[in-house]
Amino acid sequence: MRFHYQALQRDGKLISGLIEAVSERGAHRDLLRRGIQPTVINPAAGPSEAAGRGRRLTRRDYATALKQLHTLVAGGVPIAETVTALAEAADHPMLARAYGELTARLRRGEAFPAAFVQCFPAIPQHIHRLIEAGDLSSRLGEALADAAEELEHEAKVRTELRQTLVYPAFLVVFGLSAVLFIFLVVVPRFAVMFEGKFEKLPLLSYLVIGAGMWFHDNLILVLALLAGIAAAAAYGLTRPQVREILIDYVTRLPLVRHWAADVDVARWAGVLARLLENRVPLIQSLELARTVLHRRDIQLRLGRIERDVRAGAALATALG
Repeated sequence: MRFHYQALQRDGKLISGLIEAVSERGAHRDLLRRGIQPTVINPAAGPSEAAGRGRRLTRRDYATALKQLHTLVAGGVPIAETVTALAEAADHPMLARAYGELTARLRRGEAFPAAFVQCFPAIPQHIHRLIEAGDLSSRLGEALADAAEELEHEAKVRTELRQTLVYPAFLVVFGLSAVLFIFLVVVPRFAVMFEGKFEKLPLLSYLVIGAGMWFHDNLILVLALLAGIAAAAAYGLTRPQVREILIDYVTRLPLVRHWAADVDVARWAGVLARLLENRVPLIQSLELARTVLHRRDIQLRLGRIERDVRAGAALATALG
């Protein structure tokens, strides 16, 4: 296998390059024999990686990765050796890169939870909080098992929700296509019948026919606008800040406000329960659990509850 590495020379200069080795551990040994100290070793991009780029990692993939971590950690394998072994055995290039970076961070002395957050940013925040809690309470193996179970449950719910929404989505797309067809084809033909009589039409009919004629006369502009809106939306959804703003806005809409609040509170309660099960102190559990919330108003409310508990109030009293 070929590995891309970054390493420090004896004079402190940072260098990088490619090295052939059987495994990442072998590459590490070979670099040390050359008299340089490797800081990052990752599998080099190859044909398999290029083929794998077409498939994104799903929550089930992450759940499987967490299960593998749990199995080795629960078996008594040190976490650094566990991550190295999984990096060598990973069947997805994105996982291999993440494990390689995680190995490098652990070798630099970073704590596992902090390094894991940086290497697996796509995993939801409440899963990272569970792992952090397990590390704090010296029950990392159990926390990894809980995190894998939680991700599997979320993946199942998302799959069921997606299947449920297929038919409504089809109806929406079909309806929009029908409206667009009417404006582009049907309305302009009817407009010929009312030529010279537009001022006698009711306001609604006048607006519909006028809009249809404008769409028909500016078809390229309309299609360009629709394509631009779609591209901007697709790009925006890949940005975490944009997603946060969108989620915050959607969760305040009248139709979903109460449902979104219930979901947020249920997630918070579930994470808090797992943290307390792992024997994390109450104050620390409240701080960690609050980070999984999406709605800022609920975050502020729970922040006040935290302050009351710090001041000596019982949790039940503060929640009441």
